[in-house]
Amino acid sequence: LLDEPTAHLDVRHQLEIIETIAGLGLTVVAVLHDPALALRFADQALLLGEGRLSAVGPAPEVLSADRLGALFGVQVEPAQTASGQVVFGFQAQRAIKE
Repeated sequence: LLDEPTAHLDVRHQLEIIETIAGLGLTVVAVLHDPALALRFADQALLLGEGRLSAVGPAPEVLSADRLGALFGVQVEPAQTASGQVVFGFQAQRAIKE
């Protein structure tokens, strides 16, 4: 059970930690605030909003742009990198209205 195992780490070390954990062959429950990192490594995901369960299921379904946008009240723009990884761009709603 891991609570923000990559907090305060630079990108290289975030990836090293998550890849090491993923390579252990164990079931791991982790809290991550980076949806792209969670999407990259998680088989299953759940979203919590205001202390309530918002969604649970396969990571690609749960960590969709629509669900993330609705949960956090932001515009979410997913993009796929050349290597096939999904990344997210976020924009505050107030910036969208202007």
